[in-house]
Amino acid sequence: LFAGGRVQAGVRAAEPGRRSAEIGLSSARAQVQLDVATAYFDAALADRLVQIAESSLVQTERAYRQTALGREVGTVSEFDLLRARVARDNQRPPLAQARHYRPDQQPLHHRRADAHQRQGEAQHHRVPAVAPAGVEHEDHGQDDVRE
Repeated sequence: LFAGGRVQAGVRAAEPGRRSAEIGLSSARAQVQLDVATAYFDAALADRLVQIAESSLVQTERAYRQTALGREVGTVSEFDLLRARVARDNQRPPLAQARHYRPDQQPLHHRRADAHQRQGEAQHHRVPAVAPAGVEHEDHGQDDVRE
């Protein structure tokens, strides 16, 4: 019946391990939340970059067609037509690159580096600030992790 304080000592000895496990769980939840948010915004950015590249190609295609019409009627030089064609053709590689960018097929640390690089490329084009479920936007709280 009498354990000589061994039970209490065992409970006290287990307390740091319990705290460590709670901290590890909290850290894992925060990491999952970060990974979900990062993947969501990487995908949103990739979609927006495709839209931007498509819009740029459409605009340069229109400019090329107008320049070609001007060349047919004699109001535009051959050089201007060539410049419009080059501008249009230079929009195709970025569109192909944006369409083939798949953030879900890259390791997370590469996706983060790519996101920072693409953020610089798209600094004039804002992605709507819509967060996935379970990701708090204003206060960045850790308590609202959905399981």
